Amino acid sequence: MSSRIVYTPHQSPRTRPLRKVLVLGAASAAVFAAIVGAVYIFRLPSLQIREVEFLGLQSSEERILRERVLAMIGGTYAFILPQSSYFLADRAAVASRLREEFPRLADVEITKEFPDKFVVTASERVFWGIFCSSAAASSTPQCFYIDASGFAYEEAPEVKGALILSIYSDGAGAAVGRPAVDAATMKLFHFLTEVALKASGTPIIGYELRSHVPSEIRAKVADGFTLIFERDSDFANTFRVLKRVLDEEIKEKRDRLDYIDLRLGNKVFYKLR
Repeated sequence: MSSRIVYTPHQSPRTRPLRKVLVLGAASAAVFAAIVGAVYIFRLPSLQIREVEFLGLQSSEERILRERVLAMIGGTYAFILPQSSYFLADRAAVASRLREEFPRLADVEITKEFPDKFVVTASERVFWGIFCSSAAASSTPQCFYIDASGFAYEEAPEVKGALILSIYSDGAGAAVGRPAVDAATMKLFHFLTEVALKASGTPIIGYELRSHVPSEIRAKVADGFTLIFERDSDFANTFRVLKRVLDEEIKEKRDRLDYIDLRLGNKVFYKLR
């Protein structure tokens, strides 16, 4: 007795592998075509970021910033895809590097305009004073321009006189691109700068921070004398006492005043030259 198996055309074992090969070939061709097409589009000269517009700048030099932005997107991904492509250019990375390399820039936002433009909106740090630090009394202080937050954004010369507010510290040195003064101390400086003028009748022109007495702040005023404060003082009472001492005790001897020590509440010490 013999048996026989008959295959229909749909069941042929040869047809199925052939169909899979054709499908895979078509899919591979489609993927390859898509990749080639994408690479072609990404490399189109008309779709490369070539123009950089800046908004909001006051003192920074646009030419230098523009050259730097274009240099940041001048490379390639995987040696094939240009970083300057409108579709591939990394706005966030460029903005972050600009803030890092140019500390004067407080904030940077970048948008794209089709087909080839970056629009860079930047705000610059506003000068508030000069911070100088010298770990040793005999060493030459390192000085920096700082903004109202205490951030050091550029090296500065040491300045004498009453025209520019200055902060001197004998502690660790500062550096461009980092806060030179902590936020709590800057908040106190702003408060003292505003309120001391009302109480003393003369503006503060400088502060001194001493590492061996971190709880103390010394403020020099334009009339030539120094006010010594405790950081955690009751300042409402401190300034009432200051005004009373100046008006009722020192009076016409103001031009001979060396300092007023306000660290002990209602008990005040002062020294004349």
